[in-house]
Amino acid sequence: MLHRRVAIHLISLLGLFFQGTLNAQDGSQKMPREDVIDSPAIAEGLCVSNVFQANMVLQRDKPVAIWGWAETGENVIVTMNGAEQAAIANNDRLWQVTLPAMPANSAPQTLTILGTNKTLTLKQIQALRQQDVERSLRNAEVLKSTEHP
Repeated sequence: MLHRRVAIHLISLLGLFFQGTLNAQDGSQKMPREDVIDSPAIAEGLCVSNVFQANMVLQRDKPVAIWGWAETGENVIVTMNGAEQAAIANNDRLWQVTLPAMPANSAPQTLTILGTNKTLTLKQIQALRQQDVERSLRNAEVLKSTEHP
């Protein structure tokens, strides 16, 4: 359970880094958000938790839980890297699937969430080793510290 929480926190930190704010010398400038699904925690119809974003990094060789909300009773199909899992939204509109463990990949993957009337697509997702995720976080901190003398 501890490893799952650490992985979720690492994914969240990477997501914040990649969707965060770039600071220019003349003020703040937001990064492009065309790959970000920006919705409230529970939006109308099919939605996925904001923990999951385009350009995210997942830990390799570990099952991946994906969750979100849909209309009660709606069938939801999640596909990624050739794996497909289905769920039905419960009375609280919650659905969840667990994709099988993925090996590390050098080619970014696409996560597709298909509902009755809507499809969500998250692109540029990679599965990396824990050490690679930690190295990415350290590099992000180094980059961030060099931007603010």
